[in-house]
Amino acid sequence: MRPLTQENIQSELSYAYLHAVASQAGVACQASCRHLDNAGIDATLVGWGPFPQGGYRHEVSIHVQLKATAQRSALVGDTHAYHLKGIQQYNDHDFPQ
Repeated sequence: MRPLTQENIQSELSYAYLHAVASQAGVACQASCRHLDNAGIDATLVGWGPFPQGGYRHEVSIHVQLKATAQRSALVGDTHAYHLKGIQQYNDHDFPQ
C-alpha cells in the first residue's frame, strides 16, 4: 500500500475539520458521492429547527465545496487570501438543486 499524497492528506484533514465543526454545531455532515463531487459538491450539511432566530423552516441543507492548501495566506487588509488553481467548479453557479 502506498502512502497518501500531500494533496490527499490535506483533503482528508479538510473533511475531518468540517465534520468536527458540524458536530459541535449539532449539524449532520455527509461526504458526497462521486457524482456530486464531479459537480463541485464535497459534502452536505443538514440542520434541524427550531432555529434561534425563528423562521418557518424546520430543516436546512447546504452543499459545501472544500478547499485545502499548505501555502501561506496573503494578508489583504484584515482578510487572509489564497490563490486557488483549477477553480472552474468553484465558480460554477449551476449546482444541482
